[in-house]
Amino acid sequence: MKYFLLFLFSASIAVANTPDTAALTVATRQGMLRGTIENGVYVWKGVRYAQPPVNELRFKRPQQLSKWEGVRNATEYGNIAYQPNNRLSSEGKMDEDCLFLNVWASPEKTVKKPVMFWIHGGGFALGAGSDEMYNASKLCAKGDVIVVTFNYRIGPLGFMYLDHFNNDSIQFENNPGLYDQAAALQWVRENIEAFGGDPGNITIFGESAGGNSVLSQMASPVSEGMFQKAIVQSAAGFAELSKKEAEILTGKFLKLLNITTENITRLNSIPADSLVKTGDKLFEIVLKNNGGILTFAPVYGTEFLPLPAAEAIANGSARNIPLLIGTNKDEVNLFAKSKNPQLLQPTEATVSQFMHKIGRADNLDQLTSLYPKYPSPASILSMITDVIFELPANEIAAFQSVFASTYCYRFDWTSFLIRLINLDACHGMELPFVFNSFHSSPGKLVLKASNNKKVRHLSEKIQSAWLSFARTGKPDADDNFWPQYNQQARNTMLLNNTFNLTSDPAGKFRLGWESALTGLPGN
Repeated sequence: MKYFLLFLFSASIAVANTPDTAALTVATRQGMLRGTIENGVYVWKGVRYAQPPVNELRFKRPQQLSKWEGVRNATEYGNIAYQPNNRLSSEGKMDEDCLFLNVWASPEKTVKKPVMFWIHGGGFALGAGSDEMYNASKLCAKGDVIVVTFNYRIGPLGFMYLDHFNNDSIQFENNPGLYDQAAALQWVRENIEAFGGDPGNITIFGESAGGNSVLSQMASPVSEGMFQKAIVQSAAGFAELSKKEAEILTGKFLKLLNITTENITRLNSIPADSLVKTGDKLFEIVLKNNGGILTFAPVYGTEFLPLPAAEAIANGSARNIPLLIGTNKDEVNLFAKSKNPQLLQPTEATVSQFMHKIGRADNLDQLTSLYPKYPSPASILSMITDVIFELPANEIAAFQSVFASTYCYRFDWTSFLIRLINLDACHGMELPFVFNSFHSSPGKLVLKASNNKKVRHLSEKIQSAWLSFARTGKPDADDNFWPQYNQQARNTMLLNNTFNLTSDPAGKFRLGWESALTGLPGN
């Protein structure tokens, strides 16, 4: 009898933990979808959220999806956006028809689950929501949440500025990549309740260009009211273009294609892969001459982005939107290790070039004096990390803290092996920890020659903080008290094998830069 009761108890537990396959078929406003189960989590892949942006819809805002009859299978990733062959994503084929999203949902019967909307990075030229590093099954399982990842147009198809060619017969639209993001977000607002999510509790989060995209959405009147919280990971300063800058870059791009004002409509018929290859060629040319500038990026002074994101946020564009923002301690080490030797060379020439680009060549001696070991490669990398990542993030945090609860972090973790190859806590290193995606290539590197127990413990703590923020707007998780950031204390949580709270960790450099560099946002 004892063993029989034990069998019944075990069987009941197994039944309780078995996902309900009937829940895999959901009704969206456009039609029925059937998903699948992976790692004990519901997932719907390759879900269209807008019409294919092809033919007459190229360089246009995404258009609303038509309704369909019957049930569509949503079990395979959709196409990813056209990008150079060194693309980051390993899932999905490239195609101009790329506006697809993926939904992960924990199998618990909880209704009104918090929703986390992930915007991938890649310099507005690479990446996809289907990247193995962004598999959200473990994040969902841990937090009883819904996670959405998606693709948006990138490179020239997503961010080439063409407004100055518009006339009565030709109409291009700017920032279609940002409009794609907003369209995916709108799809979530309209449909996520059918998946068990709460359309009134959406957190947008992203890293690198994805972090900059979060800032753009916070700054835009187009996206106002569409989300309730924001997480910004490693957004870069100087990642937006003025209309004048964008026009110059567009002119260089069109010259490579032998396109003039008279035959500008050729842009609508040139094969997408040719546009991407030309964009890659332009990047190499610009990189060689200017160092580090983005060729295609959000353009401000436009309907979607009237002001630079930092300026809009300083003016209260994201009022009442709680923010969690941070950077990695050694961000630009990744770019110095790039296979492209021109991407970032830690030399005095690189520093001089960058100072000229941001209009602060006259302050060079004053700024380099902040770094005692200058011009050692390590000091140069530290300097560039500060000006591109750390200081702009501090300024955004200070701006937003006036209007909403704001929290700041710095990711410091590294290992002996990663330190040995001079990556340290570089750009993107936190991603496997956020998603617990140690099966991915970057994740495997993290685990190699590391204390796996400590790595997974840190991942648990980071996930707990991110999930807590998505639920409540506060990253208080486990035994960590995480106070708000303000312009006086500048409380910052250092994420390492343990969480350590500190105040203004970059204070010395911040004050030094602020006294000399009036070009940073907010100065």
